[in-house]
Amino acid sequence: MGEEGDKVDLLVLCLPDGSRYALPLSPMATLTDYTLLRVEPAPEETGLSDLLCISFARGTLITLANGAQTPIETLTPGDRILTRDHGGQPVRWIGRATLKAVGPFAPVVITMGTLGNAGDLIVSQHHRMFLYQRQKVAGLPTAELLVQAKHLVDGERVFLREGGYVDYLSLVFDRHEIIYAEGVPAESLMVNDATVNRLPAELSADVKSRFPGLSQVQHFGTEAGRRFLEAVGPETLFKPGPRRR
Repeated sequence: MGEEGDKVDLLVLCLPDGSRYALPLSPMATLTDYTLLRVEPAPEETGLSDLLCISFARGTLITLANGAQTPIETLTPGDRILTRDHGGQPVRWIGRATLKAVGPFAPVVITMGTLGNAGDLIVSQHHRMFLYQRQKVAGLPTAELLVQAKHLVDGERVFLREGGYVDYLSLVFDRHEIIYAEGVPAESLMVNDATVNRLPAELSADVKSRFPGLSQVQHFGTEAGRRFLEAVGPETLFKPGPRRR
């Protein structure tokens, strides 16, 4: 937990030689003190490439450059996807992983209509949704917000779905893009030097060979943490509609 009360999950990578490296799943601030709250064992041994690629669940409808929608698992590298800021852009890499849906790997279900989504949107907990507020929210420098799905959980319209397995897929472009999933904006996977260079040399080289555009920078927008959302109420970001029973 950081000084302002926002919680950050870290994955600890254990190598055969006994060395360990911490990989943050959420943005971390420099020159900030963090307090360790708890340590949880991983559900099973998991490859690094699997941990990096968690994002949308199988079946998520992605909007193509021509306006059509297609399930994410049918995409192939080179397909052109509609982006918020740069029109149609080709997918450079597609990550796939099947993980036990427990702990930090359990998916978040954003029920139909909650954010204006046409169907249930199922994403990993750290996947960020792009929310635009017509009026800038007090306390934030921009009207464009990037909100991790886990921070939207209210147990009713947005909830964690634990149990069984989940198929995750993610999309990498030349830039960190905002794309459309179930009709609403969400981020693509961002890979950059700041993340990759924290890894040991042999792992860093492997990741660099897999991912293009390592100079990617975060898309414009303000990171809205849990403390802020608790203050304003996550429901202030939801669209009017029925609540889950």
